[in-house]
Amino acid sequence: MEFKIEELGELIKAEILKRISSNEAMVKIDDREYRLRVLHYDGDKAEFMLDNTYYSVKYIDNTPTILKLQVAGREVATVNKFPHLQSIVKSSGSTLDLERVLRSPIPGRVVAIEAKPDMQVKKGDVIAVLESMKMRVAIKAHKDGMVKEIRVKEGLSIARNDAVAIIE
Repeated sequence: MEFKIEELGELIKAEILKRISSNEAMVKIDDREYRLRVLHYDGDKAEFMLDNTYYSVKYIDNTPTILKLQVAGREVATVNKFPHLQSIVKSSGSTLDLERVLRSPIPGRVVAIEAKPDMQVKKGDVIAVLESMKMRVAIKAHKDGMVKEIRVKEGLSIARNDAVAIIE
């Protein structure tokens, strides 16, 4: 995969070469191989070793295409997950801006829809609730805005990354 670090203006090529265990792998970043070991991960932060160097990363913002990270409590890096995607979308004539789409982070069954079209929402407001593996998970707005469209219905099963709503 290619990622673009916006602050550096550079494309980074990364791939998993070999999984060693559930929390360890050999990875290739640009043209160099590293041993990656994940020490701790929760939804907001990660701690890992890359070769013999320790890193702590906090997720500031995570949208379908952009990830903002705070590295070691200091620098903020903006990672464009799909640097070539916007040009492909624009060249195809599509007018749908990918930043407007709220996607499901997990597969599950829709058990409640909390938002309605033309409703103002703030980042973090619950848009829908999924049931997955006997747990209920709230799908929250990824930004402030107005709900233009709800793309799911109660009772339906959805996959990871399926569009849940359009928020402008």
